[in-house]
Amino acid sequence: MYMGKYWRESRITLAIAVLALAAGFVAILRIPQAPPGLRMAGNADAVVIGLLAFPLAFLAWRFGSFGVGHDLGDRTGAFLFTRPRSRAFFVWSDWSFGMAQMLAVAVAMVLEVEYAFARVASGPRVQSFPGEQVAPFAMVWMHCTMVMLFIGLVFGLTYFCSIVVRNKGMMMAAGLLLAYVVLTVVVQHYWPDVVMPQFMMSEFNVQGGMVTGYADNMALSIVARAAVALAFPLAAQMLLQKRDID
Repeated sequence: MYMGKYWRESRITLAIAVLALAAGFVAILRIPQAPPGLRMAGNADAVVIGLLAFPLAFLAWRFGSFGVGHDLGDRTGAFLFTRPRSRAFFVWSDWSFGMAQMLAVAVAMVLEVEYAFARVASGPRVQSFPGEQVAPFAMVWMHCTMVMLFIGLVFGLTYFCSIVVRNKGMMMAAGLLLAYVVLTVVVQHYWPDVVMPQFMMSEFNVQGGMVTGYADNMALSIVARAAVALAFPLAAQMLLQKRDID
């Protein structure tokens, strides 16, 4: 079974992620609970994004490097494509199985972060702004959506790059991600009126450090980011179908 191959390649990375999650949970249990009535002030979502972005980006980068692209140019790749399966099967098997593992890790990480907030704030975090109060369950669902779109982007880009340049795909993907970060900083400095899309979307508008409402055009942003994330495996499939395997 082909997904067994992807599992053998990714299981060490997944095991390290699970161990890190377990260690994080133990550390959270050691956080002293806050006095009753204490609540988080200001925009705590900036902290959530900071806590989630880097570990999830690293894991998505690693998981995106596994699969067919890892085998191109050697005997394993040539053997794989003698199997009675289409090349699209290999691409979407890699993508679906890798994203399923990332989904499990991401949901566990979001729950850990929200649990840490609950201990610090002496209760589940409830985001409030004029005319609206977002319940804890809705907050978790929104964060899971946000991080999965982010993971899909990094995972898909790395997977596509692994097919473009074979064994150097991880470095190409890291270079492209870093280049976009630098471009964002430069544009912000010289053209402050130009808004560059961030890697991880925010669910809320913030003014003066306080949440004032849901992000503008959030549904449209989710659809657009999902389309971009799916464009990479589609492009990988098209490229792989045209490529001769040595």
